[in-house]
Amino acid sequence: YLCQVLRAKDELAAIVAAKLADGYVPMDAVTEPVKCAAVFYYGWDMNGTSHKEWADVRLVPGLTDRPAVLPKRARTRGYHLLGGHVLAKVA
Repeated sequence: YLCQVLRAKDELAAIVAAKLADGYVPMDAVTEPVKCAAVFYYGWDMNGTSHKEWADVRLVPGLTDRPAVLPKRARTRGYHLLGGHVLAKVA
């Protein structure tokens, strides 16, 4: 099990490096709504290896200092990003 977690961490590190090279920037806090072409959210689980991606979204201030995601055509149903890290490709 430990080897699986370590391999998953290495794979996630490679994905994050590719996202940063593709123009994504860290957005762990926002003070006003930001239109984004894509948002990559990762590292919120116990092992820190989970990730999720949304296309064409808005990052808005959440209930805490962390942002929330509002997907296109679903502006009434968003997602609070309570842990982990957020990378955004600003539109």
